[in-house]
Amino acid sequence: ILRLKRHRATLSWLPCTQPARKGGLFAPSRLPPLGAPLPPPWRTERRDATYQLMMACNVSHVDETTPMAPAAGLDDGAIHLVFTRLRPGFLARVDLIDGFLKLDGGKHIHKRSFQSHRCRALRLVPAADDDSRTGLDGEAVPSGAIQAEIFP
Repeated sequence: ILRLKRHRATLSWLPCTQPARKGGLFAPSRLPPLGAPLPPPWRTERRDATYQLMMACNVSHVDETTPMAPAAGLDDGAIHLVFTRLRPGFLARVDLIDGFLKLDGGKHIHKRSFQSHRCRALRLVPAADDDSRTGLDGEAVPSGAIQAEIFP
């Protein structure tokens, strides 16, 4: 907590206000190509914002005791995007620590430091000078732009 790892990236998501797609797993993707502008109603956090944690979940728990996205259900047709953005000041760090301590009970979602959004798709583009590591389903992958879309 004294020296938080900082990850700089641009994070965008397609909110669940859009109707669920039809056709299941074999429906064509609705994602624009990487590098193409995102149309409305996509939402984008500040360009090259600084984060400590970003997780996209389609289930509530990331392990047997940690409900990272407590409201997530395997069949809810959404990706639950949970992240923390770096905020200045001592009290922001206290709030972040308190949120991490409340992870096991799923109460971190109610802390100011944590944000949670239900979405149909997301795009993560690391800043050009960011050297952070990326994991996908528990496996390390080369850092770079990533898009994901839920197929209910």
